[in-house]
Amino acid sequence: MESLLSGRQAQARRNDERVLAAARAVFVELGAQAPVSAIAERAGVGVGTLYRRYPTKEDLIRQLCVSTMERTIDQAAAALAAPDAWAGFADFVSGCVRQGVGTMAHLAGHYEVTADVWEIAQRLNAALQAVIDRAHREGPLRPGVSATDLTDIFRLLGLAEQRERLLALALDGLRGDGPLPGDGIPWDLSARRWRQPAAAAAPGIARPALAAGAPSVGSQGGQAGERLRVALIIGSVREGRFGPTVAAWLADEAARRDIFEIDVIDLADAGLPHRQQPHSVTSGQYPSPAVRAYAARIAAADAFVMITPEYNHGYPASLKLGLDSVLPEWKAKPAGFVSYGGISGGLRAVEQLRLVVAELGMVSIRETVSFAMARHAFGEDGSPLDQGAAGAAGRMLDQLAWWARALRLARAEQAPV
Repeated sequence: MESLLSGRQAQARRNDERVLAAARAVFVELGAQAPVSAIAERAGVGVGTLYRRYPTKEDLIRQLCVSTMERTIDQAAAALAAPDAWAGFADFVSGCVRQGVGTMAHLAGHYEVTADVWEIAQRLNAALQAVIDRAHREGPLRPGVSATDLTDIFRLLGLAEQRERLLALALDGLRGDGPLPGDGIPWDLSARRWRQPAAAAAPGIARPALAAGAPSVGSQGGQAGERLRVALIIGSVREGRFGPTVAAWLADEAARRDIFEIDVIDLADAGLPHRQQPHSVTSGQYPSPAVRAYAARIAAADAFVMITPEYNHGYPASLKLGLDSVLPEWKAKPAGFVSYGGISGGLRAVEQLRLVVAELGMVSIRETVSFAMARHAFGEDGSPLDQGAAGAAGRMLDQLAWWARALRLARAEQAPV
């Protein structure tokens, strides 16, 4: 049993590495605005599978940067263990350039740098400095070379057409006794761009809607041709629930349309407190960190699809908690519904939800998708057995997109009342 578990863990690790490698390649080609569907296609996995691992593109970018930093720290350790200081230094610089370590620089500001990520960044700085210090003591490294000098070399040479030629020139330029011209950029100043929104880090470049906590095109207006961010909300938190299966299928269906960016919000993982402070809800100020994080994702969305079962002729309490936990973030946005249950397919839950979303100032989409006897309605591959399900989802998504665009433009002209 233990060997079977370790085998599955190894396979999961390989799958994750494949996704991250695909994400790196796609972000290099298309930038931080690249759709998750392109990453899933490059990795050879379904969009739903990718979203189960990384609920938002911000999570994927964060993990990609973390894995890059961790690999660079390991390479620095190998350089320090090399018998010859200069050979270890040169191999370290060459390896980082060839593996595209610096190609992640353009993702700066597109994800929240949490305390644990910042700790890894600090360890990376210490590792770089240790390699430099040894090359200064034992090798011919020029005085004044800093960690930010190396990161700039990684960034500038990572995508250069004559990479090997320029790398040789760079390494030759790093050798010698003469000081470097000018003053190097301090690490703290260089690293600051990772803790800023992208718009501040790179003037003139708009921050993409997927960066959590940032104003999305949904709240700032924008052009009708811009992509729409749709939050798929998994309403059930019960043990053994079927909602994630439905959500994964719907994420795949939505990803087939290039107009959508998808954020899967699983209420089982949201950590919303059951005891609410009502005065904070109406003002949009939330004392709980979990609610603030949840509110940022709701605010960033242009539209919602609520995936709900039917429990005792109604929708689950967890979904009502999710709806009641925030207020202004819902206003003037459309909501679609995908339901599942027994013989009714969850339609009675949807009828009740329409009343609630209307009170929240939302527009409910007429077209719905429902699955009767849901556990028997899906195949082993996680797809519905009814061939008409994709068509029903398409009609619902078409209406959702129309309303999302219309309301986004309306919100840009006038704040919701």
